[in-house]
Amino acid sequence: MFGLLSVVALPRRLALDFRDVLDKGFLFDEITGTFRLDAGDAFTCDLSLKGPAADIGIVGSAGLFGNDYAQAAIVSANVGNTLPVVGAVVAGPQVAAALLIFSRIFRKPLQEMGQAYYAIDGTWDEPQVESTNAARFADASRLANCLQNGS
Repeated sequence: MFGLLSVVALPRRLALDFRDVLDKGFLFDEITGTFRLDAGDAFTCDLSLKGPAADIGIVGSAGLFGNDYAQAAIVSANVGNTLPVVGAVVAGPQVAAALLIFSRIFRKPLQEMGQAYYAIDGTWDEPQVESTNAARFADASRLANCLQNGS
């Protein structure tokens, strides 16, 4: 829903492209990450998907022979991008300008407000995705050897 009103997604909306809102799956503009292969598993500490509605960061492993997952994800909704658009629609350009300034000043708290953590386990055919907390994300980071000095 946030992607529907996002300033970043405005060119898509003007082209009448609503795939990120209407289609199944997650439409993204960019995917980056590095992987370490070890004993049939691919480990990542920095898989990142950036899209108009949200950004997703994934840590953990994917079993290339076992066809399984042991990962955690953090999803950050792009909440701040929607505020100025909502303000313009509801209250006019002056309110939109004020909300734009507000969203820039409070970008980090707004991003944290729109964050959710997920545990991704199970097989490739039947992945289990459950809502979790930051501690599970840290555990997956530790298991993938992402944290230095035993942190």
